[in-house]
Amino acid sequence: MTTPLVSIIIPVYNRASIISRTLDSLIELEHSNWECILVDDGSTDDSVEVIKSYVAKDQRFKLTKRPSQRPKGANACRNTGLEMAQGDYINFLDSDDTLHPEKLTVQIDAIHNTPYQFSVCQTMVIDDATGEELGLRASLVRSAQPLDDYITFKSFWTVHPPLYKASFIKKYRFDETLQQSQEYELTIRILKDKPVFHTTELVLAYLHFHSQRMSSSVTNQSSKIISNLEVRLNCFKTLGKELLPQTQDDLYEYIFEYYKKLILLKEWSKAWIVYKYLVRCSRFYFRLKRKRTKYLTRWFLAIPSYYISHKGVRFLRYIEYSR
Repeated sequence: MTTPLVSIIIPVYNRASIISRTLDSLIELEHSNWECILVDDGSTDDSVEVIKSYVAKDQRFKLTKRPSQRPKGANACRNTGLEMAQGDYINFLDSDDTLHPEKLTVQIDAIHNTPYQFSVCQTMVIDDATGEELGLRASLVRSAQPLDDYITFKSFWTVHPPLYKASFIKKYRFDETLQQSQEYELTIRILKDKPVFHTTELVLAYLHFHSQRMSSSVTNQSSKIISNLEVRLNCFKTLGKELLPQTQDDLYEYIFEYYKKLILLKEWSKAWIVYKYLVRCSRFYFRLKRKRTKYLTRWFLAIPSYYISHKGVRFLRYIEYSR
């Protein structure tokens, strides 16, 4: 039997000081038949030079650039790599994270010649400053209701735990308009299609926290706020009654808590952006059908009240119902 080829796709932007760890973890993989497609996003440090040193020593590493006509960002880089990939399987990976040596072996064994379209493993979070294991990224990856539990983070994974069959994942693309929540959005689209997939609670992927890691804050840029809320709005619009009532509750409360946080931080313009999403999502949220005007009016009044008098938390009470 021919050993399957795995395409590992890595977007790169200014990772010269740490990308060697990521690439070294690939060299240590038990399953050695892989290609690594590194897509540079316009790095201004020595990332390209570091990668070229690996390319010169190991032909499995391949370096390319994000096409200039595509928007800057990891999404376009991942899509570029996916379109170039020659593998039977696809594994996305960030340029600061690593894989367990047995990851590809375990997951290929689990899904090869089966109906499974991909396999998902557990992820351990590592503190780079101390080397300490901070715990699992999510308590579980297995679920009896994967779409609802993924949306509400009860069962969750990031970009690199899944190993996909290429024939499956090449039907999808990352949304290149999003600046945040892009991995979350892609996985929701995948799970919406009710795939057949394998899970293992083995830790086969590592997420590293370090000083260079891009901020995960969802309040520091308006564009990030919009990306996050567009994904939630789309869940309401496209999934609607497919979601459990508790899932709708959690989705809408996520937006509300976002709004409340910005009010308390006195980020008025950003709070107004979020308020508009509260209005838009309320059209699809079943619990607000009869009291939509009441609650939206009350929450709107929090902006002038807190702005003028620094009081208005009473306007920021969430929907009054028993869970």
